[in-house]
Amino acid sequence: MTELKGIRYHKETKYCLLCVEEFTDDIKDALRSQFAAICHGEDYVSSGRYMYSYHNTVREFLKRYEGKSSKTKVGMIGELLIHLLLGYYFEEYKVVTPFFNMEERSIKKGYDVVLAEVDNANIWLTEVKSGTLHKNRNANQTMQDLLNTAKNDLKTRLNEENETLWHEAINGAKIAFDTKNTMKDAVMDILMSWGDDAYKGNNISKDKNVILSGVVFSDIADTVIKDIPKNKQNNVEKEELFKAVYVIALQKGTYDKVYQFLKKEAMDEKK
Repeated sequence: MTELKGIRYHKETKYCLLCVEEFTDDIKDALRSQFAAICHGEDYVSSGRYMYSYHNTVREFLKRYEGKSSKTKVGMIGELLIHLLLGYYFEEYKVVTPFFNMEERSIKKGYDVVLAEVDNANIWLTEVKSGTLHKNRNANQTMQDLLNTAKNDLKTRLNEENETLWHEAINGAKIAFDTKNTMKDAVMDILMSWGDDAYKGNNISKDKNVILSGVVFSDIADTVIKDIPKNKQNNVEKEELFKAVYVIALQKGTYDKVYQFLKKEAMDEKK
């Protein structure tokens, strides 16, 4: 695990609490280093093509971000931060889906993040729900709401046919690996078998590992406590909706600082 300055964390076997206390140079450097691979996938970025460079990727992100509703903007920044922090605080997993929707500039319609365990290619499907404080709710209550919505959304998706979601996951996995990675075939086989099940009407949630992620943007003086992800994980596990459950709770003061940083990066490149 590689820690980033400005982030306080508490990580356990079945849950994790992360708090971005300051948007530090460490975090900015991590974004510069990982942004293109997060957005496009390792295979495209390793090609060295100009279109997949860091600054072109930042400009592409801004095209997708600007003009969207506030709700969508919050969701995009929340999902981006989860992508980033998974790479630093969860080195036992490999992200096998890119952040960008490959076909158009709308928000991605598939599973937010698909992960594979680096040792055995077990798949984890991640749902990220992000938001500012809900009306008449504090940070802890809002986080509970977000995690519950993530659970319900995955429960619905994984018990319906939703063939297109598996197409998205499979296509994403194709470009998430560099060409030399031996895990790729195993991951593709698992995703395709689940896609087959969806077409046969046999899609179920109980044989899937899931990660429920909540991202709340609020004053960190109103701190999310570790009991929130801990209790949510325990309660969902008891429901036996999924094969295994992990919970990630992330808190940050504002989402706009990330956008302003990326906007400045794009402008600096043009000078």
